[in-house]
Amino acid sequence: PIFQLGAVSAKLDQVFPKGPDACTSTRILSGLASKHSIDMAFCALSWHQVNQYEVNRYHYSALLNACARAEAWTKALQLLSEMHHRMLEMDTVCFNVAISACEKSGEWEAALQLMKSLAQSQLQFDTITFSAAISSCEKCSKWEQAVHLLFAMMQSTLELDTIIFNATISACEKGSEWERAWELHIAMVQHNIEMDTITVSAMVGACEKCRKWKRALQLLGMMVDGKMQLDTITLSAAISAGEKCCEWEKALHLFSVMVQLSVELNTITFSATISACEKGKEWSKALHIFSMMARDSVRPNTITFGAAISACEKGG
Repeated sequence: PIFQLGAVSAKLDQVFPKGPDACTSTRILSGLASKHSIDMAFCALSWHQVNQYEVNRYHYSALLNACARAEAWTKALQLLSEMHHRMLEMDTVCFNVAISACEKSGEWEAALQLMKSLAQSQLQFDTITFSAAISSCEKCSKWEQAVHLLFAMMQSTLELDTIIFNATISACEKGSEWERAWELHIAMVQHNIEMDTITVSAMVGACEKCRKWKRALQLLGMMVDGKMQLDTITLSAAISAGEKCCEWEKALHLFSVMVQLSVELNTITFSATISACEKGKEWSKALHIFSMMARDSVRPNTITFGAAISACEKGG
């Protein structure tokens, strides 16, 4: 805003009548961006430019980092464009920060376009480049793009890690691509990449969406064998997979395991278990589990009520 620009300019004129040196300018821009707002930092940048004080790539880098933290992806793109126009040196880190800003804002197309620009600038991708771009695709359920990026990374000399595989598997889970998620799990084994709870949870989620009950159980077995902590999300997804495949007894068994292990039960857990009882025409079990929600202070939703009522109807 013009008023804010005027206020910032007046204050800087008062403190630095002859202009700050380059290092002080970097501190000013970084400080304003972190302690106040990005808009004020941009006003300070404009003040430098209007007064023809030195503006270098370190100043732009400070603002780029602030944009990534604030998810201000359009401003990050604006800064890169200005750097190019002013013929300031841009490196992979600058592009990575801008890609990260796009990733945090869910702007996967902008993130991939920045990767193209990075390549056109004859700069090299690094692990952070791929990680941020894959994560942006995962957030927007763009599993094909995420898998393509991972395969491109696998063909390079860059080091693969659990986080990158997890993001790609999660993208496949959101796209209900359980077979692709399973292939990626095999690739992790082949590349000696350690799986964690997030890996298995995403894979179980993919199996649940595609009604692959046996695969979900197999994955739970892998968690137990690998001494991974069984969590609410993973077990709830497995129960839901059992419910969708009419395996109500096994779904109830998993529910019992959660209770025995004191794993937190949430609305999704209860709803899936009650729905499994409904499909098994076990109305008394459905009502018992429904009553447990009040005990655990878990609020039922429309799905929970619908499953409980349907179980009673089928039970006569």
